[in-house]
Amino acid sequence: MPFGLVTKAALDRYREELRADYQRAADDQAAVMRKIKVEWEEWWEKFSRLYARLSKRVKDAEREAPTPGEGNGENVAPGAPQAIDPVKFQAWRARRGF
Repeated sequence: MPFGLVTKAALDRYREELRADYQRAADDQAAVMRKIKVEWEEWWEKFSRLYARLSKRVKDAEREAPTPGEGNGENVAPGAPQAIDPVKFQAWRARRGF
């Protein structure tokens, strides 16, 4: 088709091709968005379950009273660093060559 001689039929075919391309692109985009939504919902569910389990463990640890034999009679918070026994520390360093 030479430049300048464009018929109505050629324009109609071109318009239909463009519409079809646009529809395929829109369908592809919708499919990708559905996939992203499903993945996001799966990750949110995993996070929610993990957070609920963690919250339950924290509540259980807060309710749990320390046993009398733990520590030097001091109330130690869960996850707090324990005092280091100097004799054990020296033995550990000796084993490592320091």
